[in-house]
Amino acid sequence: MQEEAPNLEREQDSDPFSDECVIKGNIGKSYTKDYFLPGCPNGKRVKIDLRKGEEWFCAEEEVQEAGWQRSVSCNNVRQMSEGAAHPVGSERVVRSG
Repeated sequence: MQEEAPNLEREQDSDPFSDECVIKGNIGKSYTKDYFLPGCPNGKRVKIDLRKGEEWFCAEEEVQEAGWQRSVSCNNVRQMSEGAAHPVGSERVVRSG
């Protein structure tokens, strides 16, 4: 009996290997390597398929050094600091007095 090859056309989603490593390195249809921070508008829809060379990263500096570029849909998200990314303008303003 012949063994079937895995279906690479259907994306498989993977979970991050750590709660701190939540930056998604996604390879697009035109083979661009884009990354998505938590809080990016399209980030929740992006699936990371390790079979295609997509990766999870722990720090924005790490993903940039690996040659990935920030997705244009993430342009309004601040750089990650202490494990959190926030959309620009989402900061809470606390007024005293």
